[in-house]
Amino acid sequence: MVKELRDERRDLQESRDKVTPSGDESTAIKIQGKTVDNILSEVNKHDINLMVVGGHKEYFRHLLAGDVVKDILNGATSPVVAVPSDGS
Repeated sequence: MVKELRDERRDLQESRDKVTPSGDESTAIKIQGKTVDNILSEVNKHDINLMVVGGHKEYFRHLLAGDVVKDILNGATSPVVAVPSDGS
């Protein structure tokens, strides 16, 4: 379990580094629990000006049609980009 969490954190940081232009600042946060409430709380706490949310490929279509993304979009005070995982 610990190795899995470390691997997930490393992958998240690597993804952040790939998409962050040189000289820009970004923060990668993995959030668990009451998803929408936690995401919006973290966005406000860190004064985030762009959210990128993703999911596993096999349920991403359901995620986009479900309440999570809709609730994030309805509650967000900054732009939101939703992307599927790369499938690996």
